[in-house]
Amino acid sequence: MVKTTFHNMEKYLKIITAYTIREISIYEFQKNYFLMVKTEEKMFPPQVFKVIGTLFSDLDSYCEDPELWEEGDLNAQEILKNAKTALHKLKRLTEDEQRTKD
Repeated sequence: MVKTTFHNMEKYLKIITAYTIREISIYEFQKNYFLMVKTEEKMFPPQVFKVIGTLFSDLDSYCEDPELWEEGDLNAQEILKNAKTALHKLKRLTEDEQRTKD
């Protein structure tokens, strides 16, 4: 059985932060986030996986061109809002985990 862990959370916090403060473009964020999630070797606790997976799905629903939008597609503003929400949730979960270790 694979143990769930908060290991490697820093890389997720770092890339989401970089996007939310506009250090990287949405395209760079999407490409690197997809790669990060797809190649992740650790299993996260369910509450962490839910946040990471939801943001992955949001990025998969991103469509830049309004003429190509389909139902359920998200624009850049929605992605930014959802990334900020995910960042807040992941920080809170990480802080909660640290408190339980102390």
